[in-house]
Amino acid sequence: MAKYVFNEAYERPFIHPIIGPNGLCVTREVLTLGDHPHHKGHTIGLGEVGRPHQPGVDFWSLGNLGDPRYGRILQKGFSRIEEGPVFVRIVEENIWRQNDVLEGYEFQTKATPRESWRVRVQGEGLLYERRILTFWNLPASSGRVIDVRTILAPAVEEVALNEDVLGRETRKENGPILVRIAEKHEWP
Repeated sequence: MAKYVFNEAYERPFIHPIIGPNGLCVTREVLTLGDHPHHKGHTIGLGEVGRPHQPGVDFWSLGNLGDPRYGRILQKGFSRIEEGPVFVRIVEENIWRQNDVLEGYEFQTKATPRESWRVRVQGEGLLYERRILTFWNLPASSGRVIDVRTILAPAVEEVALNEDVLGRETRKENGPILVRIAEKHEWP
């Protein structure tokens, strides 16, 4: 039905592939380059998260490792996993963290070997998230349902969401849901 991907090789956890009741993949192939590489399956992200009246960190776009204007949603662990005859529920704990500023890593060139990178300034944790995913595999006539719930709490004293202090007009990146649908489908 679906696969949940949650490792630090990606900027945030995501669901891909999502297989419909007809056996076809509903989500687009995961891309690393080209059009919208930050849209991976079904996930959650926001374009501006930060302290009030200050430029926010972008948790929507892909960004560059070592660039503190971008952030990553890091999975800290599962607090509960349960299953029943027609469902699986996963409760996951995440932290939304600004990228570290890396010494020895130039994000424009990426020429420096990874072994020489050092954290100069550790990125700030801005949000704690509890994500609850319930996958329902219902009878064929009813289809399949994926229920995603997220609970966000500040990891610092106060957090502003999508304030757009710099006037970058990031309204379209307000999220929080990202879904990239497969380009071609054969619907029954």
